Amino acid sequence: MSVTSETTRTPERRSVRQAADTVLTALFRLSLMLMLALGTTVVLLQAAGLVTASAGLIEGTAETLQPILFALSAGFGVLTLLLSYTRGWKTGE
Repeated sequence: MSVTSETTRTPERRSVRQAADTVLTALFRLSLMLMLALGTTVVLLQAAGLVTASAGLIEGTAETLQPILFALSAGFGVLTLLLSYTRGWKTGE
């Protein structure tokens, strides 16, 4: 039976943590860009509906895109939490 010391496990944990950090950072950036792009699209379409006095465009935009935007926002929040865990964030910081 071999005994593995804590010092030999540390590099493995760091590499797993670094890999997780890399993946989560990429997903964080992607979800942030998608959320901002979709939010901008919602605002622009609703502004166009307001200018053209098209209630259907305003309501259709809200009914169609906002649920997707809310789901993206929820995923973004979860990714932020997971990323804080992988980076060792503490509540006092």
